[in-house]
Amino acid sequence: MERQPSPLTDKVPKLLGARFTIRKDAIIIVRNDNRQADAVLPAH
Repeated sequence: MERQPSPLTDKVPKLLGARFTIRKDAIIIVRNDNRQADAVLPAH
């Protein structure tokens, strides 16, 4: 049986309910209570 990775929200609870979007191959994370990006994961 293949083990599934745990969801990101299990590891970082404050991201629960956050919005995730992709812009120019980067992942942008914005929490519900914020209008600015909380995290940007650049493309490799």
